[in-house]
Amino acid sequence: MTHSRLAFPTVPRSLLPDSAGFPRPLRDLEDPPNSLRVVGSWPLPEGPRVGIVGTRHADPDALDFATDVAAQVAAAGAIVISGGARGIDTCAHRGALSVGAPTVAVLATGLAWAYPPENKQLFEQIAGCGALLSEADDGWSPRAGLFLARNRLIAALSDVLVVVQAPARSGALSTARHALALGRRVLAVPDAPWRPRAAGCLALLDAGCGICTSGRDILSQRPASRRQVSVATAQKGKRVNDYSHLDGLGRRVVELLAAGPLDAEQVGSQLDIPINRVQEVLLTLELAGAVEHRIDGRYAHAQAAQG
Repeated sequence: MTHSRLAFPTVPRSLLPDSAGFPRPLRDLEDPPNSLRVVGSWPLPEGPRVGIVGTRHADPDALDFATDVAAQVAAAGAIVISGGARGIDTCAHRGALSVGAPTVAVLATGLAWAYPPENKQLFEQIAGCGALLSEADDGWSPRAGLFLARNRLIAALSDVLVVVQAPARSGALSTARHALALGRRVLAVPDAPWRPRAAGCLALLDAGCGICTSGRDILSQRPASRRQVSVATAQKGKRVNDYSHLDGLGRRVVELLAAGPLDAEQVGSQLDIPINRVQEVLLTLELAGAVEHRIDGRYAHAQAAQG
């Protein structure tokens, strides 16, 4: 893997939970970071925090939308937060920088190296007009667990989270799940249902998340109460054997998972359903609180996962 060492105008520093500059929203997490590494201007100016995330393999029109909507909200005083990845994340940061506004990149790697390497100049620019945050030690290289852990930080730091484009299996959707569990506002950009990368946003909309068609939709959102119950949490209160709110296929999947956890491929095989359809159904059920996605990649019946 190609590594590209980052050069910053200031030296990265550590933030501990009892430090004055430690981000207060991260204390909402069940597992807040023990420490953070930060470089750039921190703490940032007051203003609404808007997370913008999406797939690394976005369509060109989705990339343009992410850039434009980030510029719109940043010009209005919002702080754009994303994960520094290829695709939608990169465009979100660039949109904010294009209007001279600060942006925050929450990285899944240490601050010594740029990943992806082509974003080296972008990260250095962000450090000069915003901040880079990481839960990892400076020299850590990319690894799967760090990306998943990073997503919860983006969700917690955001007052409003916008998912621009995401397939049924996407890191952006794990960020949305964290945001919903924390009671944050989640908006999704509608897309054509025949596009594979539309499945995630359509599932979020079906679960009751708001629609984002412009920066105005984002800026009109009021910050959610910390006590607000998310869509997923509210649905978990349903009786486990009450499938009245599910369609036929959803009911079959939940009943299958009641026998034990399975991954998406196993569900598709046992029910003879194409994998892309299985992924859509599982995401919808997860957002409704009927099933839970375990850390090992398998899906479990909600009560079995809690027991």
